[in-house]
Amino acid sequence: MSFKIFDVVLGLVGIYVFLSLICTAAKELIAQYFEKRAHTLLTGLRKLLDGKFDAENSWGAVEWVGGIEGKADLSALDDESLTKKLYDHPLVRGLAEGPRKPSYIPPEIFSTALLDVLDPTSDEESDESRTIESIRNGMRELSEDHPLRATLRSLLREAGEDLDQFRSALKTWYDHSMDRVASWYKKHTQRAVVAIAAIIAVGANADTLHMARQLSTNDALRQAAVQQSQRVAARGVPDTAASLGALADSTQKYIGTYRELGLPIGWQESAAFEEDGPEDPMAFWLSKVVGLLLTTIAISLGAPFWFDVLKKVSMIRSGGRSPREK
Repeated sequence: MSFKIFDVVLGLVGIYVFLSLICTAAKELIAQYFEKRAHTLLTGLRKLLDGKFDAENSWGAVEWVGGIEGKADLSALDDESLTKKLYDHPLVRGLAEGPRKPSYIPPEIFSTALLDVLDPTSDEESDESRTIESIRNGMRELSEDHPLRATLRSLLREAGEDLDQFRSALKTWYDHSMDRVASWYKKHTQRAVVAIAAIIAVGANADTLHMARQLSTNDALRQAAVQQSQRVAARGVPDTAASLGALADSTQKYIGTYRELGLPIGWQESAAFEEDGPEDPMAFWLSKVVGLLLTTIAISLGAPFWFDVLKKVSMIRSGGRSPREK
């Protein structure tokens, strides 16, 4: 039984992992430069604590490729804003990196800071003076139609008179709310991923159809690609949540390795195009457009997705070979 088709798929998937890593590194660089996570968190907290989602959209094309619709600005919030008071809390300020706002606030810090905002009269040196009643007194400072007031009332009823239970309920409510914020971020940054993937596919001339043809007809190239893909599967995909520097270093290693293999990636000379492509120019360029589109879609799925596929295909390929083929 021939396993050429598995080898071709394995080689392609390895290339997708490699290109997806470049896409991820570029997306993270853009996100960090424009503080996309920090802006998304701020807008999410603005909606959570102040019931406002009216950030002004002033990002133009940059807004189209990532982040939520609009950008909340701390300086635009009035002094009575609970969001502004939360960000002014020492624990939250300590999470900021210089002038940059924090991109994540742990539930423990959020609950402590919010209780201090609601009940600033409690002893700053000790939390023992804080009671459910003192929190209720703080809630009375909120207007009757304030969206947070109804939420806090529900959490208080759930906790009864137990302050620790109320803290726990606050953390759970915050966690669930941050899940929605993360969903916003993922939804809108997906547009950035698709745009970056298209740039990478065209810039690298990573034509899926052309690569598949080359891998299926060139035995030496196919075996080299398979071996590299197996090394990638054994090594594991880099942590996309790691620091940008670590991700860039790991991606650079992949770039160097794939260059040495001589894979069919990169724009060739016109003569090479004429030799490898169909005699019909229109058919050639139609195939090129379809191949680049397929690569763009594949890259946008992300390195973790293709790494999982890579492991599964590797297992099928290795488990299905006869002892003689191995």
